[in-house]
Amino acid sequence: PRFYMKNFAIIKGEGKKEKSFISFFQFDKKISRENIPTKSVCYEKYFYGENGNIEKMLAAKEGKWGKTINKIVSKPEEKLLSEDMLLLKEFGVYQYGRTLAMFNYNKQAISDILTDSFSNFNPHVDSEMIREKVDDKIQNEMFASQIVELSNEVVNELNDLGVTVIEFETQGKLITSDMPVIMTNPFSIDNAGMANVGVVMMYPISEKVLILIYDSKIYTSLKQYMKDDNEEDVVSLNKYQVLSAERIMSDKLENLVAIMQDRDVCEKREKFREKKKVDSSYDGVGTFFAMHSRSMKYSFPISFFKLPRAIRKIPVECREAFRRKYDRDTRIALLCRIYRLPDLLKDNKDFPKSEIRKQKEGYSKLLKFMDDYWEVPITERTITPELMHKLKTVPTTYYPLDNR
Repeated sequence: PRFYMKNFAIIKGEGKKEKSFISFFQFDKKISRENIPTKSVCYEKYFYGENGNIEKMLAAKEGKWGKTINKIVSKPEEKLLSEDMLLLKEFGVYQYGRTLAMFNYNKQAISDILTDSFSNFNPHVDSEMIREKVDDKIQNEMFASQIVELSNEVVNELNDLGVTVIEFETQGKLITSDMPVIMTNPFSIDNAGMANVGVVMMYPISEKVLILIYDSKIYTSLKQYMKDDNEEDVVSLNKYQVLSAERIMSDKLENLVAIMQDRDVCEKREKFREKKKVDSSYDGVGTFFAMHSRSMKYSFPISFFKLPRAIRKIPVECREAFRRKYDRDTRIALLCRIYRLPDLLKDNKDFPKSEIRKQKEGYSKLLKFMDDYWEVPITERTITPELMHKLKTVPTTYYPLDNR
């Protein structure tokens, strides 16, 4: 939205004559531009369809988002109202889902799922021909408007999350991008979903102000307003923008130069682009699919994401990001990792006994933490002999994931 880019732009003129100009670097074409009008950046005609309904809906919301964000930029220390926090969450969800990068990601993931499924049941048909037909179908029947329409439902997943405004007192400036909302998880490094324990959504709203939407049961040291003078935090936050984006933006091109030349972050960016969007496993009867979100691996540390001691005791590889909302089946799944997984892996050469024992101990620590997190009643924490028998004998098969 132009109201958003304006906070990272050079403003010329006043009133009706006011114009904003922004500089950017585009990765795919390796091009940089200075002083480009914001009205011609990150824009595509009829992106949401030709009837204009989605544009009208977004325009109405942008009026409210813009008013709240501009209020915070001018007075970041001011206490947030409950309506402000809801609008910040809503903006984060919509901006995360409405981009061209997210649209392309979802199209590719659905193409992988359909191609694998059809190929498994039609092994004599050329898979490339199947993919070509699948891609044609997706191109004709999948639209960006469908992703945007799901956003309202997703906002409800953030109801329990906290909101923090961080004002930076640093020499370095925050940059933005065409995919500015970053979703990651310092609690569970490889797993970030909006409904998961430990999730963090963050996005800059100006060169000096950042919005955090986070799991307040995990990051207990965060307050509603904080100041940060750590230059490394700005560097790390800007690196996440590079990982996420097709195009990074700032008021001046010089603010982008150093990060464009950072070999480490550029290599991680390419790996992120290449990461599998879908895992699949075919057992001759059916195909199991797991679609990965477009979340970021927590690769660059940030000082204000301090994990409590109880979490630091849990091995990183055992910190699975279960859903924040408790249900008994989820807890049973965790119990299976403690009491069933060792038997499942003992014949697998890739898992020596020491590693299996380490996983069992790690998941036991995770269970204790999650029981407190979920506030599980004491009566439900007791494992009866009947339940233990089921946990030890439940039929289970280990399926290695298909490398496709």
